[in-house]
Amino acid sequence: MLTKWEFDERQLYIRGQVFFHGFISALLLLLFNAFLHSMGVVWASGFHQNITIMALTSTIASTEAILRGAYFGKGKSRWTVIAVFGSLSLMLWILNIQHILQGSAVLENGSLTQDGFSLILAALFSLTALLGLLKELMERRKRGE
Repeated sequence: MLTKWEFDERQLYIRGQVFFHGFISALLLLLFNAFLHSMGVVWASGFHQNITIMALTSTIASTEAILRGAYFGKGKSRWTVIAVFGSLSLMLWILNIQHILQGSAVLENGSLTQDGFSLILAALFSLTALLGLLKELMERRKRGE
């Protein structure tokens, strides 16, 4: 019998593939960022570049795992994850829209500002939350709940 944190064999296999794809994605994103840097393109501060690459890699892996049915285990922890990502993205959207309405820039001298960086994080977290929510609703519908 599976506990709430366990995955079946199919899910474990898929999760292995997802982590491999996430690793390859991280390498490619770092390589692309290094190429941009060597060409003199500074699209964000070093800190924002690193965090954006980490968040994008996480979103790529999360998206694949959600769509392939291996993101959540058999327990009810899925609502916690969806709520955390959803709440965080909602907070970021609200704060960023307020800042933009007050005149903050998203780009400055061809580089992302703090608000531009936060907008990207809001979009990535929203994608994860929405996909998790849609997958959960589709599974509930399929089970007839």
